[in-house]
Amino acid sequence: MRYLALLLLLAGCAIGPYADRPEYKLPSTRAVAARHLTEALAFGGRGVSEVAGDELKLTWHEYRTLTDKRNVLMERELQFLEITFVARPVQPGEWWQLEITATGGAITFEFESADAASKAEAAFRRLRQPLNEGEHKKLAPG
Repeated sequence: MRYLALLLLLAGCAIGPYADRPEYKLPSTRAVAARHLTEALAFGGRGVSEVAGDELKLTWHEYRTLTDKRNVLMERELQFLEITFVARPVQPGEWWQLEITATGGAITFEFESADAASKAEAAFRRLRQPLNEGEHKKLAPG
């Protein structure tokens, strides 16, 4: 009986609304992860422009709506080592949303496709990992 319940649970997960969402493996290096993140945001993100990511941080311009007729362009920055949580992308409608929680608060990115959202999620997960000894030496100032 227990095995039947487990089988039904797994079958339900396989046919759920997010069963076709791709899963990306974590990039092997921080440089690859930064490139994947920049690509996902630049080509699949909504409301962002001038995206630039490196091994330590991400900078971008974000469009914010002030009123029905007035928008503002804000420069934003995210230090990867300050990320505390990366949520799974969810599909509320036409856009996939990925929420990042960092020291300064939560940031929500919106993507056109599940591929771009999952690619960005894997990159964020890799970039929030602590620096290993080799990365620490390579990225240390001076």
